[in-house]
Order: sequence, then structure tokens, then C-alpha cells
Amino acid sequence: MKEINNIQLNEKGYYYDFNIPDAERTYKNLADHVLFQNIDKLEERYGLTYNKVSNYWFQQYIQGSDFGWHHHNAHWAMVYYVELPETTTP
Repeated sequence: MKEINNIQLNEKGYYYDFNIPDAERTYKNLADHVLFQNIDKLEERYGLTYNKVSNYWFQQYIQGSDFGWHHHNAHWAMVYYVELPETTTP
């Protein structure tokens, strides 16, 4: 995604493709595989109802960058960690 769409580090020090709505999400099939394996468990555990996936995007943080706490109005979001330092536990 970074190379295909010439994505550069933003002012906070991370990469993302949220602002490229028409970009082909080459990682979507992998994300779907993880999401749909666990959606029933998440609905049951948190009392949520799954309707549809409305958007996919990636964010790649570089050591020292951050996004900070935030929320997503009227829906729930999932994060799939692909890279973590060996000393970090999710």
C-alpha cells in the first residue's frame, strides 16, 4: 500500500491510507479472515450486533509515534496487530 499509493509519514510520524478512499485494500482478505473467525464471539461477549464492515484502513506506527485515545461514534472498531515488538503483549 505504501509503495503503490506513495504514502508518506504524516505529521504525527505514522503511515496510513484512511485518506485514500479509492485505494485497493490489498490486505482486506486477510482482515476478513481474522474478523469473520471471531465475530460471533465478539457479539456474544460484548452484546453487540454485527451489520457490515464499512471501511478498512491501515496505520503503521514507527517507534515513538502515537495516535492517542479516541472513539468511533455509533459503531465499533477492530484493530488487528500485524507487527509487535517481541517484548509487547496485546
